Amino acid sequence: MEHNDFEKIVESIIDLPTLPQVVTTLINTINDPYSDASMINKIVEHDPALAARILKLVNSSFYSLSKPVNSIQQAVVILGFNTIRSLAISASVFNAFTANKFSYEGFWIQSLACAFMMDVLAKNSTVLDQEATFTVGLLHSIGKIIIEQYATERFDDILDVGHRNRLSFLDAEQQVLNTSYTNLGFWLAEKWSLSETIQQSILFQNNIADAPASIAPIAAATQFSFKFCRYKGCENGSDFDTPEPPAQELWDMLQIPADATDTVVGKLETCIQTAQGALDSLS
Repeated sequence: MEHNDFEKIVESIIDLPTLPQVVTTLINTINDPYSDASMINKIVEHDPALAARILKLVNSSFYSLSKPVNSIQQAVVILGFNTIRSLAISASVFNAFTANKFSYEGFWIQSLACAFMMDVLAKNSTVLDQEATFTVGLLHSIGKIIIEQYATERFDDILDVGHRNRLSFLDAEQQVLNTSYTNLGFWLAEKWSLSETIQQSILFQNNIADAPASIAPIAAATQFSFKFCRYKGCENGSDFDTPEPPAQELWDMLQIPADATDTVVGKLETCIQTAQGALDSLS
């Protein structure tokens, strides 16, 4: 094992993809409590590709609107600021990275499914930050792509160990590297100037006990969504252990009312199909 795998991988990253200026401007504007739909419209209209994706999403069967929407400003009002921000980040990340060693489509469907699941959990929990959940779900495994692209041989070793020993990516990774995909995901979120909540949620998703108290619930939701996603058969080819449902302690940390559990589970089960449709909107 190398002396410091994290430093070696980071030092090898010469051409790190960055978020487009229009996306960073959009994020900053949406984060401003005084912004409105007209301000968002002025930013989006300078990026025809993003504008097209927004219109494609709002007119998709997922929203089932009675009349087509042709105005970005109207789409912003219908979708909401959080969805617009998440779509912009999703499209940028989708175009920035491609997976070669495992299922590219599977990776993004799983990531988007986790993002939608996080959204469902946030809307039914009193302890989750709704502004951060979608982005955390989307980027929770982005560190795997960094290893795959910038430390290809080590990534091959991880998959080989995982396949031979029927291990999860996390467990196989611990036998090959002295760093983690969560450390690299945290690093990337920091480089992209995403919020500290997003950074730390990615970092602590597999180590909730050590997370700051304010981060523990969203870190738990991240792990919950990933486990639920895999348990329902949404895989990307990097995990080789037998999927198990989320533990009860994760449910408990989310503080979802008992009488809402069945409804929440039903909504979570639709997220994989929703992710497939969203992937079509991003491609």
